[in-house]
Amino acid sequence: MKRCSTNGQVDTSIKNQSVSVKQTIEDNGIAMVESTGVLLYILETYGNGCLRPAPGTADAMRFFQWLTYIEGSAKGPVLQFFRLLRAPANDATRAQIEQAVAVPLGLIDTALANSETIVPGQFTAADILGAQKVAIVNE
Repeated sequence: MKRCSTNGQVDTSIKNQSVSVKQTIEDNGIAMVESTGVLLYILETYGNGCLRPAPGTADAMRFFQWLTYIEGSAKGPVLQFFRLLRAPANDATRAQIEQAVAVPLGLIDTALANSETIVPGQFTAADILGAQKVAIVNE
């Protein structure tokens, strides 16, 4: 696995804000929002091959699939489920939310069944994006 290093100054300022607010960067005088887009831009512009699998590999396909799945299809149901964990046991929406989240959580559980990371053996930006969802819930 490649060791990441900053090796110098990066002309990117990350706004100091709550994780539940859209993540924003400003680079070269242009502001950019949207978590997945920000991650991909930083990886491409400053990543030097860190936090992502080598392009054109099966691991790269897995990385892109889960990076977009976590922020797209799974985001709503998973965030609802995490909020439900704090709700009273008799919450009227519990059964509906548990049913809605069963598929997304099942797919994530299956992906992580034999590895602690989305891409087996490699910590990537997809893992960071997944952890961000947990941080939002705990905020």
